[in-house]
Amino acid sequence: MNFLYPPFDNVKIRRAALLAMNQKDVLDALVGNPQYYKLCGAIFMCDTPLATDVGSESLLKKSGMAEAKKLLADSGYDGTPVCHHGARRCRHTEGAADRSCPAAA
Repeated sequence: MNFLYPPFDNVKIRRAALLAMNQKDVLDALVGNPQYYKLCGAIFMCDTPLATDVGSESLLKKSGMAEAKKLLADSGYDGTPVCHHGARRCRHTEGAADRSCPAAA
């Protein structure tokens, strides 16, 4: 999320986006096999002295969707589609952004 440009220049929209994400869903999509990843709410690496999952409840447990919807409604967001093009570099998702995002066409 580039916070310099709309809609992510609005802190409520950035927070809503982060609350709506779930680490397991993201890792399943990017990595696929749970054998090759570990769920961990740590900002720093898991299982290190600085690791903590304080504040990561929505990331790990899918508990943030209701709050995300409320923040998005309160933000004044007009519903303009937002596209993430980073997945286009992944071999297993080649072209996925083109099919799911009208702005990529």
